[in-house]
Parts: sequence; C-alpha cells; structure tokens
Amino acid sequence: MKIKYTVELITPAVTAKSGTIGKEMDITIKKDVNGRSYFPAKHIKGILRGKVLEFKNALKENGKEFTEKYFGSTENKSELRFSNLIMKKNAEETEKSLGYRYGVKINRKTRTAEDNSLFSYEFIKPQNIYNGYIEFGKIEKEDFKFIIASLFHVNKIGGLKSRGIGKVKVRIDDKEINDLDNIVNEFYKKDAPYELNNEKYKK
Repeated sequence: MKIKYTVELITPAVTAKSGTIGKEMDITIKKDVNGRSYFPAKHIKGILRGKVLEFKNALKENGKEFTEKYFGSTENKSELRFSNLIMKKNAEETEKSLGYRYGVKINRKTRTAEDNSLFSYEFIKPQNIYNGYIEFGKIEKEDFKFIIASLFHVNKIGGLKSRGIGKVKVRIDDKEINDLDNIVNEFYKKDAPYELNNEKYKK
C-alpha cells in the first residue's frame, strides 16, 4: 500500500549537508542520474521518525517502541519503505532553480564566528515542489493515521536548518491535515466511522 505526497519549499532549502571534493561550492545540492534535485529517502525517513517519536512522547506514550515497530530497529525490519523525494522539474529547470549564498561557521560556546570559517553553498529556491511516496507494510489503522498526521507536521527538511532555511509544506494528493480522515478511509477503502478524535492531530 502506497501513499504519494508532495513537499513545497516555503523558504530556500539545501539537499546536502557536506561538501563535494572538486567542486567550487563547499555544499552542493544532491542530483539524481537525470540531473534532478532530490532529498534522500533515508533523510526523509529520519525526519518523519523523529516527528513521530516527538509526538508519541508528548502524549506520554512509548515512542521508542512505536517507532521501532514501524521504522525498524536492529531486531525489527521496517514496515515503511520511503522513496527519494524528487523535484518535479527536469535537469535544465533544476539549474534555473538554484541559488548561491555564503555563510560562516559559528562557535556554539562563544556564539562568535570561527576563524577562516567562510563557506559557500547551493540552495533550491522557494515554491519548488518535490514528489515522493511511502509504502506501508502491515500496520494498524490507528497507527497509520498517527504516522500520516505526523507527516503533515513535518515542517523542515534538508541541511542548515538552524539558519532558517528548509521550511516546507506537506500535502497528500493535494489534501491537507483537515482531510486526514478521508485520506485514512480511502487508504483502507472503508467508510466506517473512525474512533479517534481527529482534533488532537490538528493542534
């Protein structure tokens, strides 16, 4: 079973965290074999896992047990399979969507710029859209709804997020969290009323 979703960039975003040897830029965006910008599946999985864990713990539930059950652990295989999050534009359009900036590394203890710390990085401009999907294995309906609700609350991706970039908006089939029940029921192809109080997922 597969859920397709889109991620729209609200602010510029960086798809890589480290530099590339031989490149003029210290940090360059990731591109697939077709030259399209993408966020790796592993990165998206880690962000969603962290969001699910955060919400489960906030509800005083066992977030570790829940995430290990569905996202996998050394003892459990993952019930979720993530695709890369790929930009809708082709290689030529991707190049036109790039921007360039400079930054300095800040010492977290002194809160001052480190010596010789100037670096450059590429970013993707706002309003660009990425497509991805998540395949679900065996999962209870209530747990599926919780994970999808958490996906809607993912609001930052990529590198350099502490610099105010990487803010995003997630949609599933052009639907937002107010359509959560419809998304869940469509996924399970059932029209029966759902027991969970949808309001707690909208806060």
